[in-house]
Amino acid sequence: FVILVGTVSYKKAEQGMISNFETSVRTTIDTQTEYLDFGLSLIRMDAVQIKTDEELQNLMAGVYAKDLTKANTIYNKNLADLSIKKTLNTFIKDIYIIPGAGKSIISTSGGISNGNGFYEEWGMTQECEKILDKDNTGWVGEHPQLDELSGYSTEEYFLSFMTIFPDKSSVLVVDISEEAIVESLKSIDLTQGAMVAFVTTEGREVLLK
Repeated sequence: FVILVGTVSYKKAEQGMISNFETSVRTTIDTQTEYLDFGLSLIRMDAVQIKTDEELQNLMAGVYAKDLTKANTIYNKNLADLSIKKTLNTFIKDIYIIPGAGKSIISTSGGISNGNGFYEEWGMTQECEKILDKDNTGWVGEHPQLDELSGYSTEEYFLSFMTIFPDKSSVLVVDISEEAIVESLKSIDLTQGAMVAFVTTEGREVLLK
């Protein structure tokens, strides 16, 4: 009887510990999911705010082509604003706006030249068609056709938010840092043999064991 009672007590204690551990891990995962959702939702809101700015729309459309002083002022103001948004949100790797030919790219990345835009050329790709099919906005795991035109590397980001300006003059891209995703996943306490992953719809993944 003593052995039986001890065995039953041990089993119940074991089940309780397992249940508590599962609950703790689930809570941690839910917390990190909410954190990721919040950080990424801020990016969506920032992107909408950026692309609906009237002065920026006019700049990208070439309205100030004959007023270089005003064009430069608006350009520098928006470049500074994008840089601030990048600094404030650790999930952001880079932000850039690709306008049409003859207009300057606005970019927080040294990997993309602030030279002439190429929106028209990119606008003929399947990538652009997919974004248009999503009502001009969408999350993508990668944008290789845009990278090919810009000289940017797909390896420099993990995920991207892309949205096209209302007048179809430009595309705004916000690249997400893989390092920031990794740091978020690291906060989940894993036991030996366990793993956690962040996977995009295109199959790109960050996996921690």
